[in-house]
Amino acid sequence: MISLNIPLTPLRIGSHSTRTTHPHYFAMMQELFDNMGSGVAIINPYQFKTKGEMLKECKNQKLIIKTETMSCSHPSGRWEGKGNGHCGYCVPCIIRQAAFKAAGKKDRFPYRHNIFDKSGLDITTQKGADILAFKYMIEKLKKKPTYLTAAIRSTGPLGDDVSQYIQVYQRSIEEVNKLIKKVNIV
Repeated sequence: MISLNIPLTPLRIGSHSTRTTHPHYFAMMQELFDNMGSGVAIINPYQFKTKGEMLKECKNQKLIIKTETMSCSHPSGRWEGKGNGHCGYCVPCIIRQAAFKAAGKKDRFPYRHNIFDKSGLDITTQKGADILAFKYMIEKLKKKPTYLTAAIRSTGPLGDDVSQYIQVYQRSIEEVNKLIKKVNIV
């Protein structure tokens, strides 16, 4: 989902975007490696898997539970006096939480902020902005499912058949939707 780099709202470009794992970028890197005669092949076996599907299908389930990983786009909580770790409310943290939920796994690593706090997330702050952006995209896709085809194509060349990209994005959005539909935003 993040690799496809579809802006969640019309205003989410620039700093909210990355292209380092976009399939077109991988293809350009492969072309560079081929031209250099390096013998290196880029293979992404997870290209059409959601994060939740990857967690669920992982053959070494103990690795999921015991390995410390970082997904957060702003892991430093030093200004809040909470130390480093997952913030809980950025796009990668939301996708991570949705993946663990979809895979039926408990993420043992704490989040500095609980997006399910009953007081709600203020949509005028950074803590609520990404939830609101996901809710915007979810509603947009419900009202106009064909939007996704154009949106995927706008992020970079993907060839003639984008159906698998559309399907993985739809499944990813559904994982996120199942997580955030009960998040209270104010």
